[in-house]
Formats: sequence, structure tokens, C-alpha cells
Amino acid sequence: MKNLRTKISVQQAIPTSSLPDIIFILLFFFMVVTVMKPDLLIERTLPEAKQLKKLQPDSKNLHVYLGRAILNGQQVIQLDGKLLRVEDLEGVLNQRLAPGTSQNKLVVLEIDKDMSMKSVLQVQQVLRRRGLRKVMYLTKTPIQTL
Repeated sequence: MKNLRTKISVQQAIPTSSLPDIIFILLFFFMVVTVMKPDLLIERTLPEAKQLKKLQPDSKNLHVYLGRAILNGQQVIQLDGKLLRVEDLEGVLNQRLAPGTSQNKLVVLEIDKDMSMKSVLQVQQVLRRRGLRKVMYLTKTPIQTL
């Protein structure tokens, strides 16, 4: 005789009442664990300019920031998120740029208006020795009055 047993399948529902609590705990965990890296480690106030040319964003551009360090107030240079002295800039540029690629690079200098001209000239000389001839100075747009 055939086995006439019927299979009884019982489906148990997954309790979802604690799901919002779990999501909130995960959200809170990632908010606490995530560390934001500051982009700029220096303070700078850009000078105003009378004639401006808009710079198209490009990954080939090399951004160099000159200003006062937020931590100790000394005049420093920031390149690739690292604080440098003028003496160290040439070595970092030599490591970062391959030989022969300097001619096409555009260097964007963001200089604090209170930065000493001696430091700016030293940076310009380092760029000139490295063969970086295309230099653009970033300024803030003047406020136009009507």
C-alpha cells in the first residue's frame, strides 16, 4: 500500500520587528568608525584679481598650496596632502613626476595673500629647475559693485 503521509510544511516568518534597530546600530557604527581626511592642512586667504581666466578641472594639474599650517602657524607648502618645506619640494616633485613629463603639466599655485614673497620665489625657482613652466595662480574673484 502506498504511503499516504502528507508532508506538512510549516513556514516560519522571520521577525522584522528588530530590523530598524539593527539598521540604526549599523548606521551609528559606521558614523563613529569613519574618519574624514581633511583636504587642506593650511590656512589661506586668496588675493583678488582684476583679470581672470577660468581653469578647467583636470587630473593632470598639479596643485600646490602655500600658506600657514593650521597646527603651528608656520609658513608651509602642501602637496598631495603632505606638509613640506621649500627645501623638500624639489625632492617630492622628482619622486612624483616621471622624467620628460614636466613639459605638459600645469602647476596651480594657491598662495595665501600674507605669504612672504621669498617663499613664493623659492617655489617658483624649484618649479623652473624641474622644468615646470606652465604656472597658474589661483585667486578669488573680485566682488563687482553695481
